[in-house]
Amino acid sequence: MNDIKIEDFSTFSKRIEDDFKKDTSITSGEWTISRRLRDKVTQAGSFAPFYGYTSVYMLSDEDRAKCLEIQREIAMKHGNMLIQLPESTFHLTAHEFCNEYTVSHDRCDIDQREDEIDGSIRDLFHSLHEQYGNQEITLDALGPSTHGSDAISIKFVPATCGDSDILQTIFHDSENIWQVGKAYTPHVSLAYFRTEQFPENDVELLYEDIREIVRKTAFSITFSADDLVYQRHYDMKDFRKILSVSEA
Repeated sequence: MNDIKIEDFSTFSKRIEDDFKKDTSITSGEWTISRRLRDKVTQAGSFAPFYGYTSVYMLSDEDRAKCLEIQREIAMKHGNMLIQLPESTFHLTAHEFCNEYTVSHDRCDIDQREDEIDGSIRDLFHSLHEQYGNQEITLDALGPSTHGSDAISIKFVPATCGDSDILQTIFHDSENIWQVGKAYTPHVSLAYFRTEQFPENDVELLYEDIREIVRKTAFSITFSADDLVYQRHYDMKDFRKILSVSEA
């Protein structure tokens, strides 16, 4: 049973904004290395094998460039803390499906579970193409935040009630196929943290600079349901298309 409910526009936006303010309000404190982070990056600072399936909205060149500008500004001062994602991989996550977190670390197990839901995903994508097609969805950027100590990503809120309804409906229908059990927060990942214990001063400076970038952030991204792609990933920079809504 799907326990995630579709929120109205104001509730959806306020939840994201409240979480974002909490994430960016940190001023000091000891850095805690995320346990899950070690599944995605290596001690040497590269991306570790992380197998699974996901759906993402592909971004236009123009919108990826907007995200790249923020990545570069953060990396200019804090690149030693980060493992940066290539611009070509920038996407807006739609929904995760079978992966090493949600199934097991065994690829055969993951593929077997994916085979069980493959038909449902193809039916959903066909339905989304028929219902929404190239209808535009616009999101307004709040800015970058850390969301714990895993990654830096740009968080977004829907520009209008209509954008909110489409975005949440797609997530809700995906959740009916494979339950994640977490409310949806639109985001574009820019970099993952290294598995190191950073000095408190470095952490304080990171958050100071993030807040400064947030104050300057003022852009939107636009895509459509047809830009939704179902992918297999081998690590966090290696995503390979299986199916797109535009082809369904």
